[in-house]
Amino acid sequence: MEQLRSWIKERYPVPVAVYSTPAAEALLATAGLCVVDFLRPLCLVNQLSVPMRVGEFSCRVQELQLGLYPGHSMYQPKPEVIDESLTQVLSVQAHRHAKLQALPDLVHYVQSESPEAVNPWYFKYQHRFVRLLKFTDHETLDHPVAGLFVMPADTSHPLQVAAKLLAPEQQLPLHATDSMLPIKDPMFAKHFVLLQDKAAGMEDGKALSNLATLSNTYGTANCSILKLYSSSNKGGAGAAAAAVTASGAVPAAVFQACRSAVVPGGGAGGCSTCVLRH
Repeated sequence: MEQLRSWIKERYPVPVAVYSTPAAEALLATAGLCVVDFLRPLCLVNQLSVPMRVGEFSCRVQELQLGLYPGHSMYQPKPEVIDESLTQVLSVQAHRHAKLQALPDLVHYVQSESPEAVNPWYFKYQHRFVRLLKFTDHETLDHPVAGLFVMPADTSHPLQVAAKLLAPEQQLPLHATDSMLPIKDPMFAKHFVLLQDKAAGMEDGKALSNLATLSNTYGTANCSILKLYSSSNKGGAGAAAAAVTASGAVPAAVFQACRSAVVPGGGAGGCSTCVLRH
């Protein structure tokens, strides 16, 4: 049961769309990251105690795993793109794991070895297959329940920037099909994040002023400041590049483990700063 719970948590986190300005993306670009890459390690919300009831079943939610995706890539690729991507996965895995020698006792081998040893290609294929079928009109598990709207903390006109992020042309393809709530619908949760890069000299006064401006319009609970410390070092994704606190640079592996590349042609919730690997 615990293994099934972990599998469901990994495959079906609560989806959240991230809309960010080019200026916000530029703050992380020197590290080879996008805004989503930076936020994904922060997606486990714990220490909760929220009652929930569905029909006759009731429980208490103690933690919540969020799945962050760039809003512009939350759509399913075309069928031919999916077929090509899956074919490439099989081709790469075949070259990597194929063995020419015959097995003397196939039944004994299958029964005695782990599934990973018997079919080392399958889990890679399964992961890609499940991912490429996300974000369809009918599969509401993949529809975002909220949006994060990200801009630099020193933005000159935060309300105008927020309005642009909320504009119809920024909406997901799913919004256009009427298969989910419109982005401006009050039931679609929205949170505005001001990225304050202390290393770039962003002043607290400006950040707090912009926070107050946004809070007056969208509510105090729906706006916040997230501080980071960027670096001009180009040592790869996350290498001494970003930290939430002043305790030092976050190890690169923290970000790399959470990255998700965009497929050729776009879509499936990937970030364009990450190269798709098979």
